[in-house]
This record gives sequence, C-alpha cells and structure tokens, in this order.
Amino acid sequence: MIEQSEHLPFDFYFMMPYCVPATAFEHFRAALRSEDLISFYQNKKVIGLAEVMAFPAVSHAEEDMLQKLYDSNRLGKSIDGHAAGLSEQQLDVYMSAGIKTDHECTALEEGKE
Repeated sequence: MIEQSEHLPFDFYFMMPYCVPATAFEHFRAALRSEDLISFYQNKKVIGLAEVMAFPAVSHAEEDMLQKLYDSNRLGKSIDGHAAGLSEQQLDVYMSAGIKTDHECTALEEGKE
C-alpha cells in the first residue's frame, strides 16, 4: 500500500497494525511481531502504531507488546489505542505506555473520560 501510494496526487500516511491476528483465538498465515514492524518506521509515510486493543498484553507487560510500544515511542511515532470499555485506571495504564488516542467509546461518559 505504501509503494502504491507514492505516485498518487494525494498525501497518504499509514499507521502500522499492532497485530495480526487481532486475537490469540484467530488463525492467520503469519503473526505480526515487533521485529516485523521496525523497518516500516523508517518510511516517512508511516506515522505510528494503530489501534492497540490488547489491554491484557499491555497491562501484563507482554514482551512483544512492550517492544512494539517502546519502538514506537523511541522513534516519536503516534500510538492509537482501542480502549472501549476500559476503566479510568485501565486508561492510565494505556496512557503511561504512550497510547494517547482512541477512536471509539461505548457511552457518553466513557467518551468524556
């Protein structure tokens, strides 16, 4: 997608998915590990890590998740969360990991938080 966008008359920017598959219960041909992402961050069109929705992986400090977050933070990339249904304390965990945005909520009060 990055290569295909290079000669189009638009400015395209990309967020790398934090994982494939989305959950441990899904099965795909490959997993997306931190070492798979690092080379993409050298491209100026890649602006961050997208839709981190694995709160348990962040809160339990799973090694590969921490490496993804560390790499993104170290390189000054944005990290987008997916935090629908999380409590204020859980949001604090996300924020302390460098996850500063979210695009979804389940109620008005949650959106205000």
